[in-house]
Amino acid sequence: MEYMEYSLNAERADGITDPAYPKKVDAFATWCRAQPEVMHVQAFSDVMKKLNEAMNGGDPSRYRLPDSPELAAQYLLLYELSIPFGRDHNNRIDIGKSATRMTVTLDRLNSEQQRKLDARARDWLEENAPELAAEASGIRLVFAHTVIQNVKGLLYGTVAAMVFISFLLIGIFGSLRIGLVSLVPNLIPAVLLCGGLDARSAGGVHHRFRTDLRLPAPPPAAHGH
Repeated sequence: MEYMEYSLNAERADGITDPAYPKKVDAFATWCRAQPEVMHVQAFSDVMKKLNEAMNGGDPSRYRLPDSPELAAQYLLLYELSIPFGRDHNNRIDIGKSATRMTVTLDRLNSEQQRKLDARARDWLEENAPELAAEASGIRLVFAHTVIQNVKGLLYGTVAAMVFISFLLIGIFGSLRIGLVSLVPNLIPAVLLCGGLDARSAGGVHHRFRTDLRLPAPPPAAHGH
C-alpha cells in the first residue's frame, strides 16, 4: 500500500471549527474515495461526523457535520479530552487548529500513477476549494519528483556535453563535418541505453526498474488437541 498526505489549511487560527471548513474537507474526501486508485481516506470531517452521531445517542441519521461553530468547538474539545493520556491530536490537527491532515491510502501504484492522481486532486481543489489547495506528500511521491529532476538533469547534462565535445572537435580539426560526425558514436550508447525507457516519465523509469518483493505466506497455525 502507498500513502499520500494532505495538509488542508483553514487559513486562520481555530478555523477548523468553522462549519464551512469540514464541509470542504468532506467534499474532498468524498472525491478521493470515488477514485479507483484509492482504498481508504482518513479525514477530519469523519471525526466530527462520528462525534455528532455519538453525542446524539448513536443515531445513524446524525452521522453528519455539526451545524454551528460553537457545537463543532465543543465536539473538538470533547475529542481532545477523550484521547488517552500521553497522546495528543497533533498528528492530525495543528496546534493553532488552523489545518488538518488527511491521509489517502492507495492501492499499489507506481510513481507516475501517484503523480497523476495528485495532479487530479490538486485540480479538484483549485476548482472547488482553492483555499485548501496543497500538494500531497509521501515517500513514494517525493521519490517520484526527485527522480524526475535527476533524469532531466542527466539528459540536459548529456546533451550539453555532446554539444561541447562537438564544438571542441570542430575547433581542433577545423571541420564542421568532423564535429557533426563525432556526435554519432556519442549518441549510439545513449540511444541503446534509453531504448525501451520513456524519458518523458520518471515514473516509467522507476516502474521498470522497481523490484517487487513478495514474502511467502505464513504456514497455517497448528490447532491444539
